[in-house]
Amino acid sequence: MALTTLSGCIALLGADARPSPGPVDVVIDGPRIADIRPAGSAPLQGTIVDASRHLVTPGLVNGHHH
Repeated sequence: MALTTLSGCIALLGADARPSPGPVDVVIDGPRIADIRPAGSAPLQGTIVDASRHLVTPGLVNGHHH
């Protein structure tokens, strides 16, 4: 599969969906998140998307459940 890196974004992490403490790079391999790491800590991979002005959240299965 082709890799895509969302570069420099803030991501919601963990079960409590807390914001990352700083910018992160999110590496996506096909339909899966392959890695989430501090921005710039490793070379960018695959197609690079500048996400520095964005908040990245996991996909929602049922966003209407209360």
